Formats: sequence, C-alpha cells, structure tokens
Amino acid sequence: MNLTTNHKIALVFGVVLLVVVLVHFDVVKFNVGNSESVDAVSSPVQTAPPSSPKPAPAPSVRYFSSASDKVVLSVTNQTVYTDNLKTQFNYSAVDSSGKNVHFRSGDKVFVRILGITRLYNDNVEIFHPDSDDTIFSGNITFPGEGVYLVKACLGPSINLDSTGAKVWPFGCFEDTTSVQMNVYEM
Repeated sequence: MNLTTNHKIALVFGVVLLVVVLVHFDVVKFNVGNSESVDAVSSPVQTAPPSSPKPAPAPSVRYFSSASDKVVLSVTNQTVYTDNLKTQFNYSAVDSSGKNVHFRSGDKVFVRILGITRLYNDNVEIFHPDSDDTIFSGNITFPGEGVYLVKACLGPSINLDSTGAKVWPFGCFEDTTSVQMNVYEM
C-alpha cells in the first residue's frame, strides 16, 4: 500500500487531533520536563474511601511506685464512740500530679491497729471496692475507749503465727503515714 502525500498529511493531522482530544479529556497525560513516569493511557481514578482515623493509643496504666508516689490514708470518722466502734478505712496512692495510681492485681493491704492508751494490737485486710484497683477500703473496729494508731502495709500476704493469729507482715511496703483514732465513751 502506497500512501500519497495527501494521505500522509491527513493521517498525521488525524493522529494529532486524536491526541489533542484525548489530552483534553484527560485520557492521555504528558509529563514534560519531569523525571516521573508518564502514563500513556489513564484509567479512571478510583479513590479509596477516606480511612477512619486511627484510635489514639490507650493510655498506659500507671501502677504504684513506692519511690515516687504518696500514700493516702483516710477514715470516714476519725473520732468514734463506744456505741459504734466501726469506721471505714481507705488506702490509696497519688502520683506527683495528684492523680490516683493503680495497684497491681497481687497487691493486698493490711491495716494495723495499735493501742496507744491501752494495750491492743490487731491486723485486718481491706479490699478493693467494686473492682476499683486504685483504692483499698474496708471497715475497722476498735475494742473500746482509747487512742489508737492506724497504719497500713502494702504487700503480697500477711503472716500467721503458730496459733493462727495474724502477724504484721514483714517485707511489705509501709511508709510513715498513719492515722490517729480517738474512741470516746458514749
């Protein structure tokens, strides 16, 4: 097949016209002067739906550290009377910013009640209320009128002597924090 000059001009003109139309409708893209690759034929752009933002990482749980946290002991009533010798005792800890810290699952708190004006010594364990691992809480009972010192010890267990009486646990964390309780005759 022999093409005449008129046919060659018409063919070149048709190809140029086709390229102009395709470029105009973004079917063919030319990337002149750029080192990135050139797409000869562009497929319809499929954009993925915007991905939902990644959830923020969960804040790490801050556990009690005897080196940096402050123990807080509190009682519902620091003065009680012989008609009701019970009060609620709470043991918690706060970090340097004043926020409660968590206790580890194996931690236990033992409360020691020492008689100051009468000979008395008792040890009781208090527990986490309603699965709140930032506080230990429980009722303590006094034997009668007098002044008592209440201290707490954070440790894994409490010791028992040969008769089964609770012995203040050694090797647990006990700071200088204590509460003085006054029990008066009603």
